[in-house]
Amino acid sequence: MRETLAATAAYLNDRPGRTWRDLEDTAISAQLLYGARQAGSSWRRLVDYYDESTLIWLEADTIIRRESKGQKSLDDFCRKFHGTEDGAIKVVPYTVDDVVSAMNSVARTIGGTFLMSYFTRTDRERRWAESKTAVGS
Repeated sequence: MRETLAATAAYLNDRPGRTWRDLEDTAISAQLLYGARQAGSSWRRLVDYYDESTLIWLEADTIIRRESKGQKSLDDFCRKFHGTEDGAIKVVPYTVDDVVSAMNSVARTIGGTFLMSYFTRTDRERRWAESKTAVGS
């Protein structure tokens, strides 16, 4: 699994399309991107939201474990978010706010800012914001 995650991170790191196209736009454009030619795909960004979401959830798990000093993990979020009543499995629609609320109940620092920074910012915008936060600007 580690090798797969490392390969995914390396693959995404080398995609210039991440500098101008956010993840949300890629997901919205999926119906067009599935049939797109390979030429220029690294600039256009293909349907890599599945790959990138793997890394987003890995980072979320890391933050949850760090914040809770190892007492909680992404599994706690999953149980909270996907919990069922009386063991019955059913399809339940949800919104981003529902995901954020469940995340906040497990780890306060994760919430909407963390998730939305991945969905609506380009890689360049996210790194810029993180660097400003790191230096206290």
